[in-house]
Formats: sequence, C-alpha cells, structure tokens
Amino acid sequence: MKAARLMEPGRVEWQDAPEPSVDGPGQVLIRTKWATICGSDLHNIFAGTSLEPYPSRPGYPGHESVGEVLESTADGIEPGQLVLSVPDLSCSAAFADFQLVPEHFIVPIQGTEHIEHVVLAQQLGTVIYAMKRFWPHAETQQTATVIGAGTAGCFFVHLLKAAGFEQIVVSDVIPERVERAKRFGADVTVVASHQAGDTAIVDATLELTGGNGADLVIEAAGEDETRAQALDAVRVDGRVGLFGTPSSLGPVPFPVNTLFRKKPTLECSHSAQHEPGHASFRQAIELIQSGSLAAEEIITHRIDPASVADGLELALHPTNDSLKVALVWP
Repeated sequence: MKAARLMEPGRVEWQDAPEPSVDGPGQVLIRTKWATICGSDLHNIFAGTSLEPYPSRPGYPGHESVGEVLESTADGIEPGQLVLSVPDLSCSAAFADFQLVPEHFIVPIQGTEHIEHVVLAQQLGTVIYAMKRFWPHAETQQTATVIGAGTAGCFFVHLLKAAGFEQIVVSDVIPERVERAKRFGADVTVVASHQAGDTAIVDATLELTGGNGADLVIEAAGEDETRAQALDAVRVDGRVGLFGTPSSLGPVPFPVNTLFRKKPTLECSHSAQHEPGHASFRQAIELIQSGSLAAEEIITHRIDPASVADGLELALHPTNDSLKVALVWP
C-alpha cells in the first residue's frame, strides 16, 4: 500500500508501506475512501510535537476518515460497511490506503445521504462533544463569541445558533472565513490581525454587550494571544471554552489575574472519541446526512492522497478561499 510518513518535523513523504492485517479480536481493517486534514495534524507535523518517533508509522497522524470495512473481528461490524474512523493518536493512520483500527474507535454509517461529506462528522463530533462541556445547562442564551472561524469555528456557530443564542460574534484573520461564518449564522464578524495586542474581537464583543462581555466565549484557534482574548471578552461569571489545540507542549503565558477577577467557568475539551457510545459522533453523522448543516461550505479542496504533503502545506498556510482539505481515494 501507499501511505504518508512523517520523516522529520515538517517533512512528509508518500511511500510504499506494509499493508496492515487483522491479527486479533476487536480489530477492523479499513480501506480509506476519504480523509481530511485537521489543525491538530499541523501541530504534530510542523511544530515538532509529534508523539511518534521519526519516521512515524504509516498514515500518522491522520485521524479524520471514512472507509470501507475489508475484514473485521469486531461484533456488529461486517465487511462492506462504510464506517467513520475516530481514533486517538495511539493508533491514528488515516493518511494511508489501509488502516487497522480498534473497534472502539469505529462508528458505522447508515445510509448514503451526503456520503461525500460524512468524513466531516469526526470534527463535528468533537465540536458537539465540546458544546456539552462548554454550555451544559439550558441557561438564558444571549451572546456568544467564537475566536477562530475555521472548520470547528463554523460548526460552533451552527450549534450556538441552534441552541438559541441571540447574538454570535466571530473573528478570524482570513476575510473569507468570517464571511463563511456569517452563512453559518454569525451576527457580527471581525477580521482580526496578526499584530500583537490586537483587541478587535474583544472590542466588538464589549460594544455589542454594553461593556459586559459575552456569556460564552469559545477559543478555537489555539494561540496564546487568542486565549487571552477569550478572558478579556467574557463577562464576569461567564463561561470560557478552550477548544483550539495548544501550539506548544510547554508552559505558556496566560492572564491569570483576569481569570481570577472575572471568575468565569473555564472548560477544556479533548478526547471526544472516548465518550461512551460515541453519542456525539453519531449525532454528527445524523446532522450531516439530514442536510441541515451546510457541509458543502466546509471542504474547499479535494486532492489525490499522493499530494498529501501539498495539502498539509495549504492547511498550514491557507489562502483566502481555503478551509478544509480532503484526500479522496479513487
């Protein structure tokens, strides 16, 4: 088979690799059909934070994929089924022709509606899971702010609108992304800058709320500065959800005094794939197949898997019209 190999930080090669085989109970061999590039992949590949020795195992760190079951020793998962694969980094291998995935990271797909978009259910599922943590109670929904309008940010906007938030403020450094966020339901959008000390999203939130701040702020960019902005934008006793993957593994600056003074509830979200019954991923599949989510807005580039290195570069340095890059097998 062919697979991507992470040879060293920032260098990925498409190589021949041994085809995996089922050799025990509870395993599923999948032929990959669609895979997408996640922002967390970029950290593992380009930031030198890989959990794998170099060169990595074939297909690492890809973890968003849909494939066809070729062989299975898992109950209820049969050859020929289409499945969503939701592995953690211990076994992620979606950037490869074939994957061997433990059964507890497999979600069967029923039906073929919008099947070309169902691969998005992996990331959408993590966002649904995060919303359960960030906004767990049926409180009064007034203002929410989302920092970062990538794929996850657009999904958050859709879910916040469905949850009944009256005003949603969104920011991103790429103009087309904030325009896309409007189509997902954002009421106020801000094109942020890369300049240190940029306060545009904080200013917009405070202006909209009469200086009080948002009830909920979701940080979906993963940068030190955007985490600080989230604290500045939230109201006293509000809620902050940290979703963006941190760009480094070590200690980072954080405005503890602002956290202390405003005393918001601070939630992080990770490891949605360990949720019992995969409830969030199943809900994500249903949402996409129902057509109620504008999934066609998300995947902007479809490429041959052999061009995965080019796709990763595009994801790392996005153009104004790029959002989600998908690898599509013939």
